[in-house]
Formats: sequence, C-alpha cells, structure tokens
Amino acid sequence: MADEAREPETGGVQDVSKAFSDHDADLAAIAEEAPLASGRARGDRPLWFSLGVIALSVYFMIFLRYDLLYYFANAEPVSLGDAEGFAGTDVASDAYVAISGIRNPSKGVYFKGWFSEVNVFQLMGTKTAFVETRKRDDEKSATLDRLTFAGRLMRLGDVSYYSTLRDFAAFNFGIDIPEDAIVIRTQQKPGQAWHIPFFYAVLLALTAFNAWRIVRRLSPKK
Repeated sequence: MADEAREPETGGVQDVSKAFSDHDADLAAIAEEAPLASGRARGDRPLWFSLGVIALSVYFMIFLRYDLLYYFANAEPVSLGDAEGFAGTDVASDAYVAISGIRNPSKGVYFKGWFSEVNVFQLMGTKTAFVETRKRDDEKSATLDRLTFAGRLMRLGDVSYYSTLRDFAAFNFGIDIPEDAIVIRTQQKPGQAWHIPFFYAVLLALTAFNAWRIVRRLSPKK
C-alpha cells in the first residue's frame, strides 16, 4: 500500500520561532531596564535623602552664622573703657571688645565646656561686666592688678550657663545678675577659629551639590 502523501508538520518550527520571539522580547526588556539598574548601581539616592542633607546643612549654617561673622570681625578691639562704674554698652554682641578692670577674686565660677573648662568672674566696681577665661589660662588673670581683658562680647542671657551663674550669685552673694549683663570671652579672637569658615564651606558645598541632584532628577528625560 502506497504511503499517503502528508503535508510537512510546521508546529515545531512555529514553536521554535515563538521561543526565539519571546527570547528577543526578554532581551529587549532587560536592555530597557539596564540603565535603571546601572543608575541604582551608581548609588542614586531618593529625593528625601538629598532634601534631608540640605535641611541639615542649612540648620548648621544658621547656627554658625554669628561665629562666621565674628571670624571676619575687625581685629582691633572696641574699647569699653574701665569696669569701674560700668553700667552697660550699646555695642552689639559678637563684637571684639576690650575692657580694663580688676578681677573680683571671690566671685568666680568654673564651668565645663565641650573642649575645656572655663572660669567666669566679675570685675570689681560693676555688677554688669564679667570675663570668661580658660581654666588653664586663669592664673594669668588671678591677680588684683588692673588688667585689660579683650575678647568676644556676649550678653549673659544668651549663654548656656546664665541661669546657673545667676542662681549661684544670688544664693552666695545676694547679687542679681541681669540678662543684659555682658561677658567677654577672652579665649575667642577674630580670625582664630579657622575651622568655622572651613566647615561653613563644606556645608555650602553639600547644599549646592544636593540641590543640583534634585534638579537633575526632576528634569525631564530627553
């Protein structure tokens, strides 16, 4: 019996073609995702991270703004005259000033700061003028000689230890120290704290860089 002629089966060829088509589609999808994966591999961070860095940098720049201004202040101190009978001054805080007077040896208080201990004492002849020195430098001013104290002018109400100093003076000596009394920080001179402008420049660079990243991420893709 003669073999009947049969049409060639094409199902296998179609299956192979479909398999190749599916494979090509998968390769195309992988190729489209490759730039995204590459971007993630390069360390692209979410927008909230850049916004957080900017917010933190701006906060520290605001916090350090007076320290930066004082760094560039005039190196010639403004004279406040003599402490005897001193009743206050109109000179703004964070100015470089000098005052002459005699230390009151019985009215000093030691405070522990971030990096060193300081001593705060009153000058004789006034209730509104105090001097802050480093503890290690305190021996230089521990004398009843008339000296000139130069440093950064602050109002006591703006310093962290004001309430402690006020309570100490009221309890031990019956003295009322007003918030607008001045304290001269002799350990701070203009142009001395070089780390302030350096740190400020780093904060500015971080702010600018992260702002650029945000603009770049939000810009329409070409």
